[in-house]
Amino acid sequence: MKKGIGRSIISIMLIITMLLGLLPTGMVLCAQNEYDAYENSKVGIISDPEGWVNVRSTPTTSTNSNLTGYVLDYMERVEVLGEAKDLVNDYIWYYVRFVKDSVTVNGFVRGDLIRVIENANPEDLEGIYNELIELGFPESYARPLAELKLAHPQWTFIPYDTNLSWDTMLAQQNVSRRKLVDNDDPASWKSIEKGYFNYKTNSWVIMEGNTRVQASNDIIAYYMDPRNFFTDGQIFQFEILDYNPLVHTEESVEKALADSFMGGVVIGEEAKGESAELTYAKALIGIAASAHISPFYLIGKIISEQGRSGTSPLISGTYPGYEGYYNFYNIGATGVGNTEIIVNGLTYAKEHGWDTRYKALFAGANSTISDYIERGQNTLYLQDWDAVDIAKGSWPRQYAQYVWDAELNASMTASDTYYKLGLQDSPFVFSIPIYSNMPSEAVTKPTDDRNPNFKLGNITVDGYNFTPSFDTDVTQYSLIVPTNVSSINITATPYASTTTVEGAGVRQLAEGDNVIEIVSTAQNGTKRSYYLNITRSISIENNLSYLELDGLSLSPAFSPNVYEYTAKADYSKSSVVIKASAQDGYIIEGAGEKSLNIGENRFVINVSSPDSETVTSYNITITRTNEATYTLGNLKVKDDYIYGLNPSSTVMNLRNELIVQNGDLVIYNSKSEAVTDDSLVLGTGYRVEVVDKSGTVKFSKLLVIYGDVNSDGKISLLDYAFFKKHLWKDPEFTGVYLEAADVSHDGKATLFDYAILKKYMWKEIDIAQTY
Repeated sequence: MKKGIGRSIISIMLIITMLLGLLPTGMVLCAQNEYDAYENSKVGIISDPEGWVNVRSTPTTSTNSNLTGYVLDYMERVEVLGEAKDLVNDYIWYYVRFVKDSVTVNGFVRGDLIRVIENANPEDLEGIYNELIELGFPESYARPLAELKLAHPQWTFIPYDTNLSWDTMLAQQNVSRRKLVDNDDPASWKSIEKGYFNYKTNSWVIMEGNTRVQASNDIIAYYMDPRNFFTDGQIFQFEILDYNPLVHTEESVEKALADSFMGGVVIGEEAKGESAELTYAKALIGIAASAHISPFYLIGKIISEQGRSGTSPLISGTYPGYEGYYNFYNIGATGVGNTEIIVNGLTYAKEHGWDTRYKALFAGANSTISDYIERGQNTLYLQDWDAVDIAKGSWPRQYAQYVWDAELNASMTASDTYYKLGLQDSPFVFSIPIYSNMPSEAVTKPTDDRNPNFKLGNITVDGYNFTPSFDTDVTQYSLIVPTNVSSINITATPYASTTTVEGAGVRQLAEGDNVIEIVSTAQNGTKRSYYLNITRSISIENNLSYLELDGLSLSPAFSPNVYEYTAKADYSKSSVVIKASAQDGYIIEGAGEKSLNIGENRFVINVSSPDSETVTSYNITITRTNEATYTLGNLKVKDDYIYGLNPSSTVMNLRNELIVQNGDLVIYNSKSEAVTDDSLVLGTGYRVEVVDKSGTVKFSKLLVIYGDVNSDGKISLLDYAFFKKHLWKDPEFTGVYLEAADVSHDGKATLFDYAILKKYMWKEIDIAQTY
């Protein structure tokens, strides 16, 4: 070692540097006491499981005036530059350097809270980096992985080419219910896309349980990016989960279980043929060895699902109606609300005969192994981010919906097992996924918790109605006002009190066209513009300056020098008010309330000059349609659904049943596209509408073909496969597809319906399309 520079010289240099403003940007140089500087710096890792290790400007705990404000967490890595002795408290202190939030920090950390890796030479980094590049790792991967390899020479990193682009993988994760967060997480973690955020109530839609909501694209991208987890603890979400007899022993498993509900507990039930000496540790090491899988992986899964205390009804064996049944891995335990989740999980356990703890541990583990490990999802990361099946074009099978699940399990594996047991430098192998066209740097974790609601609840103009009627997602509106109206008063009301609005209030109008922009700005800065296109009529002698039909639309839109107009009225509209205005002194005849007969109604509006010598006429033809009627034939209606058609029925088959008079039958497919081909096969989810001649919808229902859950109009193996995924909750049917799955007509879609569908496939029975 070389002796460090004396305290007084350093202090003088610090003062001069700070006075001259020479301290480099991004550098925090903490005051240094005398310390022994190493000839070559070393790698250190914070070893205190409690974390929150203070960084001090002097090597002593006898005062808090030397706190720098920086703290280090468990398993954070630092560069160790030297050491010093605390003569007051008899501690050894390390002088360290690290980067925190893009700032380089120097300071002292107590020696008993750091594990120094003696043989790790930072000068070896470049060679390790080049080796990783040669293996196929991108530069943004190789740099942080080289630091890990330096600290843990026994570790091996293998690049895993997913054959997926970043955008493709991200799009596959950003679908309904696939990735969730908690409702009390920051706003930027939660999706505000359609169906996930209720702008009217200013709240997120609960997607699962009591608190889970759809994850935002930004937080999904953060947790999906492997580069965010190249730390001593988080790297274990990429550990290949093979059984390693050098690491995985009954003793190490028992130690890992020591502070959990499984520590030292005997679970064998002699009455059911199990050993009276069977403990959780014996059971798990036996299961792991036979399946060639890491027992710590199984432990992590159990604790992440049941917690350390293990108080969940899913493993109590005492839940009413399910006494003696256990489900350690929460397989099938989904639903809205705790009761539904518990009942579904225990129903799964009961149906599979998990009537002892060992059976539940064994069968649940094997279910996880067959469902994930044997399919190539052999890391915690791949089980939550199924690049394997997505690359094949298959439906992804992912263990958890929470975006942070892999991170949580990796932390538990590392901190609660490997580091606690001193196994962290064992020869672990890590498979690191790589996507093409990734962002050049690791995705930043979103933190914004400001309200994202930018929508308006209403816009009104005093005394006038614009077209179309206000809808928060429609941004263009039109209004014509008389020439004598020089200003209007606009009121714009946001859904959220935190949203600000610009452009409302009294606005002056020029003659002709005026475009008024109303800008709503959410608390988080997101903006939306609404536009009012207002035409102030130009003054023309002997012409109308304003013409409007109350509740009806003129065609074409009113213009003072256009004299012929038409309009359509629904059967229910028996009268209309014609509103008109002209220059002061001119006389208008023919305006006011008018009765409407079925068919065409002709009205003339005359504008006379003050001396009555000139008259201008405007002709309006209003067609009031006859009432649209329909008969259902053999079809039935229940709630929002229409049913009774057989599988493979066409549009023409539907027309022959649903007979429409004085209107039209309009059909839309499941993508809301109008269907015009009479030979097209109709499927579940198609919308059937009866529309009268004025365009008013008189009847609107969703078509149900019982057994057709994939909307192709047929009952085939594809529907059978979709139903199987429903039973796995991956995903579950909802709405019209849930109705179509209820082939037994008992109000549910269960294994019983699945069995009926299977018999139909074997041509043993038919599926009734009516009750």
